Amino acid sequence: MSSSVDRAIRDAKAALRAGNARAGRRILLEALERFATNARLQEALAELESRVSGLPARIFGPPHVKRILQLRASGAMNEAVEEMVALALLNPANPNARNVLGRLYIDAGQPQAALPHLLAATRADPAFREARVNLAAALLDLGRTDEAVGHLDKVLAAHPGFPPALDLRGRALILLERHAEAAESYRRLLDLRPADAEVMLSLSTALSAIDAGDEAAELLEKLIARAPHDHRTRNNLGNIRLAQGRLDEAEAHFRAAIAVTPRSGNAYYNLSRTIRFRAGDPAIAAMQALAADRTLEGDERVSLLFALSKALEDLGEVDESFAALAEGNRTKRAGLTSYSLDQDRARLDMLARRFGADAPGLDPASLPAPPVIPIFVVGMMRSGTTLTEQIISAHSQVHGAGELRHLGAAAGAELEGSDGPLDTAALLRIRNRYLTDLAALSRGAPYAVDKMPSNFRYTGLIRKALPEARIIHLRRDPVAVCWSNYKTLFSAQAIGYAWDMHEVAGFYRLYEAFMERMAQEFPGQFLTVDYAALTETPEPVIRGVLDFCGLPFEEACLHPEDNTRAVRTASVRQVRSGIYKGSNTRWKGFEKHMGPLLDAFAQPPGAEGPQGKALAHPEGSAK
Repeated sequence: MSSSVDRAIRDAKAALRAGNARAGRRILLEALERFATNARLQEALAELESRVSGLPARIFGPPHVKRILQLRASGAMNEAVEEMVALALLNPANPNARNVLGRLYIDAGQPQAALPHLLAATRADPAFREARVNLAAALLDLGRTDEAVGHLDKVLAAHPGFPPALDLRGRALILLERHAEAAESYRRLLDLRPADAEVMLSLSTALSAIDAGDEAAELLEKLIARAPHDHRTRNNLGNIRLAQGRLDEAEAHFRAAIAVTPRSGNAYYNLSRTIRFRAGDPAIAAMQALAADRTLEGDERVSLLFALSKALEDLGEVDESFAALAEGNRTKRAGLTSYSLDQDRARLDMLARRFGADAPGLDPASLPAPPVIPIFVVGMMRSGTTLTEQIISAHSQVHGAGELRHLGAAAGAELEGSDGPLDTAALLRIRNRYLTDLAALSRGAPYAVDKMPSNFRYTGLIRKALPEARIIHLRRDPVAVCWSNYKTLFSAQAIGYAWDMHEVAGFYRLYEAFMERMAQEFPGQFLTVDYAALTETPEPVIRGVLDFCGLPFEEACLHPEDNTRAVRTASVRQVRSGIYKGSNTRWKGFEKHMGPLLDAFAQPPGAEGPQGKALAHPEGSAK
């Protein structure tokens, strides 16, 4: 060891004499990784840091923080991190040194590296609010959102008006879809910062998610009056009006956003969701010119290409429309380097195994009455789930809660702890957490619709933990639903299969096999609704759906276009048109570009496809 230490000290001093202090620091830090307690190495490092900064290396204080911030501001982030690593090593008991290093790691995109330092800082000083907020930020970046909220709640219990904690808590709660609580955080923050545009934007996002669209719009109108050239405000207000079905207003805001920021692919995409393009619309030529500009990259380019594809399809220019769509999908898929169908196959297999018919389940007779009865509307994305939610939520006893991630979040924490079936205690925790979250959204209605399509994966879990819940499974012609997936720019990153025709067809087969297995294991415990039957003979199908849910028939359910609740899914325009036929054949005309889908679902001549089913039917006997 002695010779290695001597060599490291000698080489570090030589690097310092040659004017390369960073190289010298690295030599000593690498040596200290091997000999962490060596006093000579630590002393050499302290001497080097003092020479470089002109500050005492073993007394960490405001002058050191100022220097680190100057390094970061100058763009020397790596050098700032290296210097702070040395200072934290030389001041191991100083919680502020650990906090500054942890914050640097977060800013450098390394939250995992930040975690041990921020944990050490909060253990050394439990009242260190800045360190605890930074710890929450690292946890949030790592996807450990519930833990982040827990730390932020601790800070706010002691310091109710601490702005960084209120802001980060709002962000975390939006990710958890606890939008009412997020709005409360942002309202408190806005009281402290009444002129802060970012806080107003964040509050408007939370409000629009809890159907307080008019209040959110009022905030955004104030922002537009103050800063008319902020395209984000225009886009956000346009999205609120689009969700409310106020299409003319939405169009005006999106065109204003484009005028302010003509390179915004996102604004063009929002416009494409709102209107049917007509020949001569100047937005089309502008999109074509922007698509030819290869300096527009990433998500903005993908959004532009999907918008251009929609515009060209509206004009009947099929080949040009498909070319833009295919490029958009290729670009998006290229960025999802970690996705594979094998991941989805493994997860579906795991869920089928852990929540199969033989797995433990809660006894309905021993459970108290739930505060609200869930109605799950599930299936492939773009299978008619939004229309079905609009139909059911038009009923006087039902609240439409939208696409909720609550069930997956409640299940995730329990599934990570073991690899076998969950016991009754775990099922009760999932049940209670989910029902509490749903009741907070249901506005006192006895039933609430959760229309997250991907909850089909949790069919078994629902039957085990929420036996009183109703499950409505939407099935749509496979070519139509897969083509619609391929044509839709989903915001959820978890939908990795939609950007390639082979993969979307492969995922459909996984989904199809999974639901067939669920039908065998849970006969009569969910209702399959054929989308074509729903649109062709709506009244008998809707009566069957309501009966399955235990609801009396109401005429309003036949007119979902009159349902005024906000809609935020990709079907936002379609559901405002009521129940209409023909969407299962909207892919006609693109056949020559759809080889992978047509081949995947080829049927012998005269065979009846899924669209031939006449009525909704339960998978087995009565509910």
